[in-house]
Amino acid sequence: MIWILSLLLCLSFVTPSWAGNIFLSSTTFDDEDIPAIGAKFDFIITRTTEASSITTIKASYPSTKAILRENALTHGGGGGYLVYDTVTGKKIVHKDWGWYLHDISNASYVSDLTAYVVSTVNTYTQFDGVFMDDVWITLTGKVDDLVQEGSSDPANLPADLLTNWQTYMNTFLSSVKTAIGSKLLIINTSTYAVDESPNYIANCDGVYDENFAHANWDDASTFLSVSSWVAHLERLVSTIASSKYYITQSGVSDGATEAQINKLVRYCFCSFLLGASTSTYGKHYFIPSLWYTNYYWYTVWEWALGNPTGAYGNIAGKTNLYKRDFERGFVIVNPKDTGDSYSFGSYYYNENWELVNSVSLEARQGAVFFLDSTVIDLVTKYYNDILDRAPEPGGAESWVAEIDRIMSMGIDLKEGFIAMGKVFFNSPEYLSMGKTDEAYVLDLYRTFLNRIPSQPEVDSWLDVLAQGVTRNVVLNFFVFSPEYNTYMGGLFGASTARPENNLVNDFYRGILSRLPDTMGFNYWLGLMRTAQCTGEQQVRDLSYQIASLFVGSAEYEARGRTNSGFVEDMYDAILRRTAAPWEINYWVNYLGTATREQALQGFTGSAEFQDRVTAVINAGCL
Repeated sequence: MIWILSLLLCLSFVTPSWAGNIFLSSTTFDDEDIPAIGAKFDFIITRTTEASSITTIKASYPSTKAILRENALTHGGGGGYLVYDTVTGKKIVHKDWGWYLHDISNASYVSDLTAYVVSTVNTYTQFDGVFMDDVWITLTGKVDDLVQEGSSDPANLPADLLTNWQTYMNTFLSSVKTAIGSKLLIINTSTYAVDESPNYIANCDGVYDENFAHANWDDASTFLSVSSWVAHLERLVSTIASSKYYITQSGVSDGATEAQINKLVRYCFCSFLLGASTSTYGKHYFIPSLWYTNYYWYTVWEWALGNPTGAYGNIAGKTNLYKRDFERGFVIVNPKDTGDSYSFGSYYYNENWELVNSVSLEARQGAVFFLDSTVIDLVTKYYNDILDRAPEPGGAESWVAEIDRIMSMGIDLKEGFIAMGKVFFNSPEYLSMGKTDEAYVLDLYRTFLNRIPSQPEVDSWLDVLAQGVTRNVVLNFFVFSPEYNTYMGGLFGASTARPENNLVNDFYRGILSRLPDTMGFNYWLGLMRTAQCTGEQQVRDLSYQIASLFVGSAEYEARGRTNSGFVEDMYDAILRRTAAPWEINYWVNYLGTATREQALQGFTGSAEFQDRVTAVINAGCL
C-alpha cells in the first residue's frame, strides 16, 4: 500500500524552467508503481525500507531528491528521554496518534537523535537528507492534543518545556543541521517565513506548509479565511526568496465528491502558482485523503504557462481577487466566500480551450487562462515566410493585439492573418526584393498552406500570372481556398463567427483593403442586427446599401482603383472569393459602358451573394 500526502513542492534553486517539481510522501512503494513514481515525482519522502526503490528511481532519474522521514518528538531511546506528567508521573501521549512525547530539553536525547540521523543518512547514501516531522512552534498550543497514558486526562506539562520550548527546538535543529552538513533538513512546522518568530528556518533548508490553501483534514466546505490564505501565500513568497525549500500540502478529507475534488485541485494549484518562484513551476499532487493505496494525476498539473512575468497582486478595483501574469497566460484566484467576475479585454483560452474575454468565479475558485502561442508563432512565421526576417521589436505583439481586437468583435481569427499577409506582400519591403513570379508563388504556398508545392502546381500559377492576372488575385485564390481553411482550422478550430459579422468585415477587407476599426464595425453591425430583427427584406436592402456606401466613400475613392482593380474588389468583398481571368475580363468590358454602381448592383443581386445574405437572415435576431 502506498501512503501519499497531497503536496506542492517549491524549490528555490533549481534550473528556472518551471518544468514541474512534484512531491510524494509514501512509506512503501508497490514495485509496479516505481517507474511511474520516478517519471512523475521530483522529490520523495519515505522510509529506509524503500532505499532500494529510491536507488532504482535515481538510476533513471538522477535529479530526483529523496529524504528520510523522522520525527522530532518521538524518536526511541529509552524512558529517560520521555516527558512525564508533573502531577501523576504518567507518560504523556498524543491523543490522536498514540506516540509518546520525548524531551527535547534533554541534551542526551538531542545527541542521540542527531547521531541516529547522521548514521542513517551516511548508511543510506541514496537519500539527500531528512524530513523532520512535528517541529512544533509551541508546546502551549499543543496542550489539548496531549493526554496522560492510559486515559483521556489532559497532560500536566513541565513549566520549563512550556516556557523555553522554542529555544530547545532551535538548539535541536541546529544540532541536526550542523551534523548532516550539506544534506537537506526539511521541517514540518507552523512557522514558515523568514520574518516570523521564532525563526526555525534559519536552522534548516526548508519548511513544509501542512495546510496550504485547503487542509486535507478539512471537508470540502471548510476553508481558510482570506487573511489566513494570504498569510500562507506570503510565507511561500518570502521563504523561497531566501533560497529555502517550500513544500506545501493541500487536500480534502474523505467524503468529497469528484466535482468538489476537481474544483479544489484547481483552487489549490492556482493559489500555489500565485506565489511560486520563477525558478520552479510547481505541480500540485492532490488526493482526497491522507492515506491512499494509489496515486492520482490531473491534467491541471500539465498546464504550460511559462515563467511568471511579475508578482501576484489584487486586481485593481476588486476586493480579494488575485491575479498573476505568465508568459503564456495568467492565473486568477478568488479566495473569498462570495463569487466575483473579471473582464480582461483580450481573448484567452480557458482550460476547455474556449476563447473567452471574461470569467465568473465562484467562491473559493481558481482558474487559468492561456495565450495561444499558436497565434504569435504563426505571426512570426508570416514574418519569416514573406519578409525573410524575424519580427521587429514589438511587431509580432502588435499583430497579435490586432488579431485579439478583431476576435473581440466576433470576427474570424483568419481575417487577421489574411490582412497581415496582404499588408506584407504589398509592402515596400517585400516589393523591393524584386521576387520573380515563381518565388512569389512559392512564398504563397509556404505562408498560407504551410507546404512546398509540386512543380506542376507552380507552373499552373505561372500560366495564370502570364495571362495578366495580378498577384493579389492569385493571393486571394489561396486565402479563400478550402485548403487554407482546413489548415487554419487545424491550428485554431472551426470558426464560430456569425455570418453578419463576416459580411460586414468583408466590406472592409474587400473594398477598403483593411481591417475594420472598432467603432465603425460596431456601427454597421448594429444596423445589420437591427435589420435581422425587423425582416428579411430589410436585411437584403441593407446589405446592398452598406456595400454601396463603402464603394462611394472618400476612402475607397482615395485608393484610385482601376476598373480591373474594382472588379477584383467586388469578388473579394461581395462574393468572398477570387475571380477567374475570364470573369475579370467580362466585368472590365461591362464597365466600358456601365457605371460602377450598376456593376455593384449586378454583384449584390447575384444568386451567389444573395445566398450569403440568406445565411445572415437565417442566423436570426440576437
